[in-house]
Amino acid sequence: MGFMSHSFAQDKVEIDVFASKVKNAGETGKYKLPARDPEVPKPAKSRGDCCTFTNNTGFTVYFWVDTKFRGSIAPWGEMNVCFNNGDETWYMMTVGATYEWKGNATCPRHINIRGIKP
Repeated sequence: MGFMSHSFAQDKVEIDVFASKVKNAGETGKYKLPARDPEVPKPAKSRGDCCTFTNNTGFTVYFWVDTKFRGSIAPWGEMNVCFNNGDETWYMMTVGATYEWKGNATCPRHINIRGIKP
């Protein structure tokens, strides 16, 4: 039996994504909250990247992947997300549609959601 000296903690990569103010609420119209409980299909075995989103704000944020609602993250909470092959973008918006965050459906393992950059 061999000993593995590699630490997965060394592979941890984090990025910070800062909020921007929602400029045109009409543009956010494609991001709809479901009228009933959405069932998300089981990811394919050949799914894409998985990562953790940490909400470092005092706001509840809604989360979509390619305009499909995936859930919400409580203030100061976390959400683990696995992207399916073919997913292109992720988008978050505060409950009151004041702030938004967005990015490509790839991840470095950990994404920190932050308020407006000082």
